[in-house]
Amino acid sequence: MGFRVLLILACSFLMPSCQSRSPTALATGDPPAKSPEYDTVSMATLEVGNSVKVKAMLEEIKQPVEGLPHTKLVMKNLSTGQILYEGESGNCSLSNPNFWLERGTALVETCWGGSGGSLIVYEVSDSGVRVVLEDLFRAGAIMMPADERGGDMGFIVLDNESGADPLKARRYQYSGEKKEYVHTGTTDFAELAKSVKSQFDKWRR
Repeated sequence: MGFRVLLILACSFLMPSCQSRSPTALATGDPPAKSPEYDTVSMATLEVGNSVKVKAMLEEIKQPVEGLPHTKLVMKNLSTGQILYEGESGNCSLSNPNFWLERGTALVETCWGGSGGSLIVYEVSDSGVRVVLEDLFRAGAIMMPADERGGDMGFIVLDNESGADPLKARRYQYSGEKKEYVHTGTTDFAELAKSVKSQFDKWRR
């Protein structure tokens, strides 16, 4: 996505620099540059198996610094302390939908900006993070199971070509073959809403 830049940082990048300072630099007495401080604005804790937990945090920088993201998403293995993922984010929120994918648990990031937003679903394990669904929407996104028992959790994305066009509902289901969510169909939102309304009207009678 154009407005989004993903940054996967190696652990070595987080270690203090090993370069020796020259006598001239030491003589100036310049204090070392301070790392920017961030506030946590949204957080989710994920169970990823074998009693291991991963904490996902949206962090907002306290004092803007040129070249650094205003908001970033960080995922950390709480058992090892390893940073599994760090990437630029925005006006977003995190949620833990409590369902398992192929190799890890799901984390949902929903972002808003301009005339719509984006839905991003991550697969999080104890050793890594993968994006398994990323799509833009105009009106929102809904998590919905594929059957009456709550299995095969999927998503419905509500979108249109422009603000004047009727909403469409795009359905996504996880594909074990492709190891990601795939588009399985599109329908008019008006028809979908009408069907849902009729079912609740039957219940009220």
